[in-house]
Amino acid sequence: MRKELETHVAVACDDDDDARRIEERGITVHPIPWERKTANPFRVAGEALAVRRIIASVKPDVVNAINIKCLLVTALAMIFPSVVSARLVGTIIGLGYIFSGDSVKRRLLRSAAMAVLRRALPRLRHTL
Repeated sequence: MRKELETHVAVACDDDDDARRIEERGITVHPIPWERKTANPFRVAGEALAVRRIIASVKPDVVNAINIKCLLVTALAMIFPSVVSARLVGTIIGLGYIFSGDSVKRRLLRSAAMAVLRRALPRLRHTL
């Protein structure tokens, strides 16, 4: 039996109109708490848990994480394969804040990000 393609998006929407416009195109919206520029480990952990809950609920075959922070958060969410079996596709648009400087803070964040990515790379099927 052929399974129909469903498209879901986990996104931080500024208002209900954003979500409605996406849903009008036949895409299921899963709102998530997301702060683009935060490096607070507790916020990042909360974002990863939110992504993990969505992945566990939807049970997708493929998860496409677009941009470096989204890829890191999604990799954290998928770090235990016994719970999540989806394939991870990373779409990287530039390297972002932590890779564009050499301050102590950025070096620490870069080290943590690289550790997560090394753990996630065996699950990463494609990088665009």
